[in-house]
Amino acid sequence: MINKHTRTDECIMHIHHGDRRRRIFGSITNYGQDPRLRAKLDTNVLANLFECWPDMEYTISDCSQILLPFCFLGHFSLYVFNMNTRSIYIMDSMPLPSWFKGNDPSMHYIHKIHNIANNMNVAMELANPTWKDDIYKWRRIVPSWVPKTLNWDLSGFLVINFMHSWNGKRLPCISTTSSVLRTKFLVELMKYQENECNDNIPEEIQKIIKRISV
Repeated sequence: MINKHTRTDECIMHIHHGDRRRRIFGSITNYGQDPRLRAKLDTNVLANLFECWPDMEYTISDCSQILLPFCFLGHFSLYVFNMNTRSIYIMDSMPLPSWFKGNDPSMHYIHKIHNIANNMNVAMELANPTWKDDIYKWRRIVPSWVPKTLNWDLSGFLVINFMHSWNGKRLPCISTTSSVLRTKFLVELMKYQENECNDNIPEEIQKIIKRISV
């Protein structure tokens, strides 16, 4: 039996981890484009991100956390919204640039947070009529224990690991080695029960894959 906390986390991870809805959010916000070229925000489509999927039962007002992968210029990061503590965890595998000065590392992400918060507030208001909060004013946390790498190509793999490994408080030790991340991703895809290509994998290979621990 899935408890409320687990069900909530899994629902939100599934919503935002799904390729289709991740593309929808990216196309709605258009954050990486010149502001003059951005289309007007479609708030109805944005609110659909928080709708319950057919095989899941939850309401957005019951969710304790929202995990939002974010892509800017090909680099992925993860924003975790803790609805109970009104906190935003910013998980970015890219180290802060040397030119950044200041005691608050979250200021490096202030423009992204502003954009995300505005869109999230709109979506929350439509999905939950009782919503009266402003995410932009929430506490911002940039954890020191997030693994770092200068390789932009690995940021997407790392965000997937962040989402899988997040326990609501912190991340475990996660490798930043390219071969490890890519192998783990491939194995998980091949072991996925709903893999449409599963029937094309020889039975002997399937048995080997099932024994692989990643």
